[in-house]
Amino acid sequence: MQKIQILLVEDHYALRPCLVEILEEEGYGVQAVESLDGMTEALKTAIPHLAILDFRFPQAPGLRLENLGFKAQDMLEEVGVPVLGMSTVCRPLPEGLKPFGDESIPEGFSIEELLTAVQRMLEKEVGGGA
Repeated sequence: MQKIQILLVEDHYALRPCLVEILEEEGYGVQAVESLDGMTEALKTAIPHLAILDFRFPQAPGLRLENLGFKAQDMLEEVGVPVLGMSTVCRPLPEGLKPFGDESIPEGFSIEELLTAVQRMLEKEVGGGA
């Protein structure tokens, strides 16, 4: 059976390896990158089953952060990769604001919340988890 592959886009240097370890312990293959450029390069070599995407990027201040997050989401949608967004965007969304991710979890999530969301999305998108 093929291992489920996850692309993790997370810029926080301390959080990224922790998330990789947690996901790998659950049996997932994980490629972790820290930027939009890293994500672009990763997608050239392999298309994952799921992307976990941090909404905020460090490369730009203010509203441009959201633009980078949505640009990354759009790139993933173009190649058919479902997105689990990690976001501080308020819920419910203000009218007219595009949702971030096919599903999202708020920052400050627990490990259990993350793994539950990953499993739920994989069941819906690819018919099962690890």
